Amino acid sequence: MATVLPKELDRFERNADGSIVKAYENLANAVVHMACEDYMRAWKRKGNTWDPIRESGFMISAKGLEKWFRSKAFTRFTAVDGAYIVEKMQDILEEEKYNRKEVKG
Repeated sequence: MATVLPKELDRFERNADGSIVKAYENLANAVVHMACEDYMRAWKRKGNTWDPIRESGFMISAKGLEKWFRSKAFTRFTAVDGAYIVEKMQDILEEEKYNRKEVKG
């Protein structure tokens, strides 16, 4: 007997076998996006250390998130290159730091 899915699920893309693709891609992208925001926030408060900040009840460290971005688990989670993401976030942080110094004087 075939499983009947709610009509709301019809809007998602499906593989040839009928499984939902877009929902999982969206979830993965949202998790990566949130991890990027957390990394930037942790870096700005504590620098690249294991010293965590408390964020929404969770303990977050820039070093811990960087380790996750470069981990095998991250590569299984998404096809996005985690090392590239870390490199780009560090570029943004450096640019922001330079811009703050320029404004101060």
